[in-house]
Amino acid sequence: MNYSKRAPRLRRDKIRGTHAILGMDMVSFSTLSDDDQLRAIEALIHWVKSALAFHGLTEKDYCWSPAGDGGYITFDDKEACSKAIDVAFSIFEKLKNPGFQPQVGDRLLIRMSLHAGIVQEGNELGRERNIWGAGINETARIVNVSSPSQLLVSKQYFDLYIKGKREHDFCIGKSYHRTVKHGANVEIMNFNKGSLCISNQQAKLRRWEGIGSIWYQTIQEYTYLVYDAMNSNAPVAALAAAKFLLALNDEKEARELCDVISQSNDKAHAHYKACNHRLFSQMPSDVLFNVLQHAKPRMFSASSGNKIIFKLGEPSNSCFFPISGKMLLKIPGYDEPIFPKDIIGEFNLWLPKIKRTATFEVVNDGLLLEIQNDEFLKAIEGRSDVKQVIYGIIKGRIIENVLKSNILFPGKDFPGKILSKVASCKKIQPGKKLDLRSHVHIIFLGELIIEPRPNMKLKIIANGELDSVEVIGIISDLDPPDGDSAEVLSESVIISIPHQDIKLLQDSSRLIRRSWNGLCGERLGEIKRHQN
Repeated sequence: MNYSKRAPRLRRDKIRGTHAILGMDMVSFSTLSDDDQLRAIEALIHWVKSALAFHGLTEKDYCWSPAGDGGYITFDDKEACSKAIDVAFSIFEKLKNPGFQPQVGDRLLIRMSLHAGIVQEGNELGRERNIWGAGINETARIVNVSSPSQLLVSKQYFDLYIKGKREHDFCIGKSYHRTVKHGANVEIMNFNKGSLCISNQQAKLRRWEGIGSIWYQTIQEYTYLVYDAMNSNAPVAALAAAKFLLALNDEKEARELCDVISQSNDKAHAHYKACNHRLFSQMPSDVLFNVLQHAKPRMFSASSGNKIIFKLGEPSNSCFFPISGKMLLKIPGYDEPIFPKDIIGEFNLWLPKIKRTATFEVVNDGLLLEIQNDEFLKAIEGRSDVKQVIYGIIKGRIIENVLKSNILFPGKDFPGKILSKVASCKKIQPGKKLDLRSHVHIIFLGELIIEPRPNMKLKIIANGELDSVEVIGIISDLDPPDGDSAEVLSESVIISIPHQDIKLLQDSSRLIRRSWNGLCGERLGEIKRHQN
């Protein structure tokens, strides 16, 4: 076929409809030096122009769409589309004697795909025209599954321009299926001519190398996420990435991360800096690694209805470390936004019998690490120092949640900053006595007896729910109603605040004063009913 006799056209209409698209990509382009990258692009453009001209195609017969280290040629009419396969092999032929050699490394290699799909020509920012549509997107996806020195041709192009016309011009492999981006399925086949590209046998041997290369690439990407998270002072996110590395059977990076986060090793990793976590940095490296092994990634999607992580009142048997996504802890009386920094659901580690004190849900798609409490406790068994850190976090959370009570401390101004410095949270054993003359005691969990009147005993019970805490040692504008002391009947969790600090808040806020006067009135009512 003598292509040079084709009569040239003076102009063409905009490309629209089903057309042939030839995509190409340079292999290992990012490893080249800056100078070599520029020279490589110049060489590729020269090869493409020469191949097009050799087959009698001018700028009126195609549209070139550059794409980083490669690009796409969309061919115009039927005759130009049929020549696309010949243009591809002419470019590969140029690579036999490229006239360009990188300063470092092997000779330049490219990979290609040829497809026929629906496209549309439109205006481009800073350029006259470009090509859009499913056809060029599909071509790009086929390029991504092509190997170095390989030309993959789609079944669509084969059926339109090769089948029944030119099968004997090429060495064509059997078609096979690949699922590409967004689950799109493509049917493709290897094409070769002479020894310009890889043979069908070579293509067959390489066909499923993606199974291994995707595994390797995934490991590499998770490793980089570990680096990025640590350099961004997000150690929990780094641990989540390391957890996925463990699932991919790559233990080395996970152990190194635990070494850096742990207080037992303060040396930074070669690729990231050390950063501190209030809990994990207190764990020896082997203990932290053990915790990481037991953790399980949990994906949540609000759009699919899978947004409730746990509900108020459910058994509390695990805790969570948020990684990404917007989340809410719905505590009775208010919602608290949760960000990727806290431990959630940890009360059970200190209070084995307690149930969930809030509802925890995701607002949008989220990722958490979950660890069963019994496995967590087993991992830190014998580490009293680590347990004390965990208990301190839990106590601080209980104090924070109780101080946000709208019943005890109503108003816009949250008194947490004032009271958190003077409030204490303790677990009190049965038989102990509490002084009611100097402190207010907020009972989060447990049973106590007070003696508000001589020979009168009143039982106070709190069940670990934040909307039903009990207060003893009440002070208000009225006389203290609860007597001088209280006896603990069962193991109890109690937040204690000096009277003087409660009095300061009452003096500064009429709402708080009224609230405590109301608490006192309710207690006096209980006492009166008990007397009757």
